[in-house]
Amino acid sequence: MAEINLPEHLLAKYGPEIRAGLLAVQHKRAEFEFNHPSERRPVYQFPPPSNLQVISEPKPSPAAWPSDIKAWPLVILAGMRSNHGGSARLYFLIRALDKPGRGLVKRADLFAYLAELAVDTRQRRRWLRDALDLGLLAEKGLHGEPVYFYPSLGRAALLLGCDRVGKPAELRAAELARSGWRAVVWAGFLATLNNKPMSQEQKAALTGIAPRVQRLYQAAIPGQVQKNFAYTTFTPEQVAGVKELQGRAVFVSHSGRVLQRLPDTRIVPLSVSRSLARGRSKKAQAMINQSLSQGRQGQEIIIRLFCESPKQTKASQARLKGDAIPPWEVQEVFEHLTTGPRAAMWQAIPTGGKAL
Repeated sequence: MAEINLPEHLLAKYGPEIRAGLLAVQHKRAEFEFNHPSERRPVYQFPPPSNLQVISEPKPSPAAWPSDIKAWPLVILAGMRSNHGGSARLYFLIRALDKPGRGLVKRADLFAYLAELAVDTRQRRRWLRDALDLGLLAEKGLHGEPVYFYPSLGRAALLLGCDRVGKPAELRAAELARSGWRAVVWAGFLATLNNKPMSQEQKAALTGIAPRVQRLYQAAIPGQVQKNFAYTTFTPEQVAGVKELQGRAVFVSHSGRVLQRLPDTRIVPLSVSRSLARGRSKKAQAMINQSLSQGRQGQEIIIRLFCESPKQTKASQARLKGDAIPPWEVQEVFEHLTTGPRAAMWQAIPTGGKAL
C-alpha cells in the first residue's frame, strides 16, 4: 500500500478513511489479478499498518538558538545573594531567546532551548517554579499555546533585590547552565570595568562578594593581572607620614620619585566575556532610583577617579568643586599615562590642581 504523506493533524483526522479506501482499492486489484487467466500471482498479502508514515511539524534548528547572551552581571549577582541565582539566569536566557523583543517566549521553544543547553528536567522545574513564585515570569495562553511573559530589566532587578544594574556583558549561554557559572558571571562583571583599577573592598561593596570569594572566582577563570602605579606629588621626606596617617601604599622609586601602588586590573579574555553597550541600563536604573527612597538617592554621587584622557580629568575635577562631596573624601584623581607589558602608569592629580 502506498505511504500516506500528510501533516500530523490531517493524518489524525482523515487517516482512517484514507487507509480504508486504499485497502479497498488494492483488494479489488488483487481479486482482478487472481481471476485473470493471463496472471499467475498468489493471493495478495495486505501490508501491516506500520507502513503509514507520520510527518511531524518542523522543529527549530539548534543552530538558531543563541549561544552568546547579553546579561547584566550585577543583577545576576544580586539574585545569587538572595538565593535566586537560577531564576536570574533563566530570565536573561529568556531575554536572549526573545530576539524580536516581544516580552514573551513560547514554552515549547524555551524547553527546547534549555534542553540544548543540557539543563535537566529537575533543574528546569526548579528555575521555573522559583521564577513564577518570584514574579519574574507569568505563564499564560496565547492563541491556544502556552507562553511565558517576562518583565522589564528594571522591574526584574527590583524583584531580585538589585539596586544598581551596572553595565551589560556578553556571556556564554552554555557556561551559565553548568557548574562553575558563578565564576563566569564574575568574569562578566570584571569585563564591565573596562580594565579600570578597583579595589577588592569596592568590588565587595558593589557586588556583595567577599574578597576571599573573589579570589576563588578569579582563580577559576583565565586571564591576566596587570599592576598599576601612579606618580604622586609627595616628596621622599613625606613617605613615612603618608603611610602612617593616610595608610597609602607609597614608596620611593629608583628615580627618586614617590610612587603609589594602585589596585590591580583583572583582564578577562574576549573568549570568556566582553563588555557591551549600556542599552537599557539607564532606563532601568532610573526606574530603580524612582522606587528607592529620596534620601538614598541624594547620597549617591558617582565620580570618575581613573581617567583615560585630560578631558575626563577636567570633568571629574569640575564635579568635585561643588559642596556635595567633602574635600577630604576625594583628594586626587588619576590620569592614565602608559601601559606596558606588565604594568600601567597613572598620574595622580590633586583635586582642583595640576600634577607637579
